[in-house]
Amino acid sequence: MVYALILIAGSGKRFDEKVSKNLLLVNNKPLFIYPVETCFKNSNIDKIILVVNKNEKVLIKSFLKQYEIKKTAIVLGSNISRYESLKKGISFIEKKYNPSLDDIIITLDGDRPLVSNDLINKSIEVTSIHNACNTSLKVYDSVINNKRNNFTYVDRTNLFTVQTPQTFKYSIWKNDTKQEGTDLFSSLNFKLRKENFIEGDYFNIKITTKKDIEVLAKLIDCLKI
Repeated sequence: MVYALILIAGSGKRFDEKVSKNLLLVNNKPLFIYPVETCFKNSNIDKIILVVNKNEKVLIKSFLKQYEIKKTAIVLGSNISRYESLKKGISFIEKKYNPSLDDIIITLDGDRPLVSNDLINKSIEVTSIHNACNTSLKVYDSVINNKRNNFTYVDRTNLFTVQTPQTFKYSIWKNDTKQEGTDLFSSLNFKLRKENFIEGDYFNIKITTKKDIEVLAKLIDCLKI
């Protein structure tokens, strides 16, 4: 079994909008629906679990019905941290589906609307062979560290940015020690190796600011999504 765990419980404090960014209409479609539709149409995904903010549950259910998206379950997330929401989502999978150790869980950010089927499928493929898969992009821009107004350039040779999907066999979560982290693999002690990485996608942008919405709308128009 392959479970898609889509995290959309965040408050989006940096977004500066009264309405949650997950529910904002982009080209007449709620932001979170884009990655959910992609997962719904992906033949490799058996179940979709949405980890949501309790204040948005009713609206999210109504949008799922409107867009005729099935095989989904809704779990209330945490307003404390992404890690706590992740734990709630995996706990639901454990209790509801009793996954085998070889079952695959693919975690996705609900605010990465342009995640592609190719990226999802590659992540599942690598995980089936190497137990886990992380998605990243090499940093090509110059990087500056500002520490107490002391600006210094950072060597970017070995720097990468991390995207989702982040994918793992359930055995990794079951057997590894866990701690608070900013994403899946920073929450685990699983030692990632070269074979656990795939190259990300520059279209797979994360929506964090209002400017990102403008960029997204233009990309959707260009890609005719």
